[in-house]
Amino acid sequence: MRIVLLAAIVVTVLSGAVTAHAQPSMTPLQPLEQPQPAPRLPAAKDETAATALALGATALGYILVFTGIRDENPTAGWSGILLTVIGPSAGHVYAGENAHAGELSLIRAGGLMTMVLGFASTDSGKCVEGGCSSSSSGSPVLIALGAGVFLGATIYDLYDAHRAAARTNAREWLVTPTMMQATGGGVAPALALAGRF
Repeated sequence: MRIVLLAAIVVTVLSGAVTAHAQPSMTPLQPLEQPQPAPRLPAAKDETAATALALGATALGYILVFTGIRDENPTAGWSGILLTVIGPSAGHVYAGENAHAGELSLIRAGGLMTMVLGFASTDSGKCVEGGCSSSSSGSPVLIALGAGVFLGATIYDLYDAHRAAARTNAREWLVTPTMMQATGGGVAPALALAGRF
């Protein structure tokens, strides 16, 4: 009989402990000691800086080309040519529009190659028995087409650099975890969405 009584007491105590442990705490959540800072957006892209980068890189490219020609320095010349191809897109790279920068740089490279083909296909003249004649095999068309593509893509990138920074600033969004005031008086985890309009 004592064993049955002792077993009943143990079962009663254990079931009370399990029930008490399974119930949620009735203590309300305490507010945070310090409020969470508001989410910060990434730093805005400066439109003037985007234009200055594009103009500066392009100008440096032309300076290097002319320096390479004047000093007969092929390293400076080739570096300048490379910079005239990619330099006008420096503002777009700064603004985060890397795909645009790559596309327009490839278009400029294509225009430059078309000009080179135009110059290479120039036939200054043929001398045969009876005299010399001057002819060209469509090179002025290739030169003009290549120059138009190259200059057009360069001017567009220089003109659009400040607008690229403005587009980037307009679409900046930030999602960050934070703590918010709950309806029951405590705090609860949440996601904050911030953006520029």
